[in-house]
Amino acid sequence: DVDLLSIYPHAHYLAKVMKAVATLPSGAEIDLLLINRWDFKWQDQYRYAQPIALPQGTTIRMQYSYDNSAGNPRNPNHPPRRVQYGPESTDEMGDLWLQFVARSPADTERLAASYREHELRKDIIAAERFVGRAPTEARWRNLLGARYLQAERTDEALVQLNEAVRLAPRSVEARFNLARALQLQGNLTDAVRQFREAARIAPRDDTILVALANALQDQDRTEEAETELRRAIALNPNAADAHNNLGVALGMLGRLEEAVEPFRRALQIRPDYPDAERNLAAALQAIGSSSRR
Repeated sequence: DVDLLSIYPHAHYLAKVMKAVATLPSGAEIDLLLINRWDFKWQDQYRYAQPIALPQGTTIRMQYSYDNSAGNPRNPNHPPRRVQYGPESTDEMGDLWLQFVARSPADTERLAASYREHELRKDIIAAERFVGRAPTEARWRNLLGARYLQAERTDEALVQLNEAVRLAPRSVEARFNLARALQLQGNLTDAVRQFREAARIAPRDDTILVALANALQDQDRTEEAETELRRAIALNPNAADAHNNLGVALGMLGRLEEAVEPFRRALQIRPDYPDAERNLAAALQAIGSSSRR
């Protein structure tokens, strides 16, 4: 059971009519949306004056129609041309977002998990289509590789990301994603190499240095990890993860008293940081035990 708070229709220039209907378990229908003359400027979140109760078992369906004729005054193409699905305004889309509130925390988590699974499945299909249409464009190879990574399809991700890097050697995002895939595969040597190359191309990106340090830590190269984390902090003093990870590295090097300050700094930046809180407590406890001995 959920309460529907708002609805957000989205399409590009060729959409004409948008309709959304909820069919309740009783068979009764509730009109959720009707736009008879869509305008690209109307994409927005529309909140209902009163939430709409949708009981479990409700089916929601959407129906959009499009006009790709010369008679459509909003058609950007003269003469009309074939238009396919895609992210650019010159492409076309048909999306409908609904904002719900579930009746219980358990149902909220079920709804969120279902949404994430559905979005990832949809994103993978779209990315595969983009690669099929433009196989030599690195951005689509990178996008598909990143989606495969999200789905834990690491081997397939590596194929796409290696090709993305081959097509665009200076793509920081592709190299970063390739390094993550290699790291997940357990190929830490090549992962470190890709992280380093990404950091060379984008020397001001602290997040790459933190990721590089994590990969070095996985290889027990803790002193090198410390160096990269200090570089990251110099670039971004408010990087909570860098401070926390520096504390961990210092602790592994046996420098517990030095580790306390980075943990405290991480908590100053992000008070709701459970890892830093646990790490600080463990460091203080270890220091206390050592002093008592």
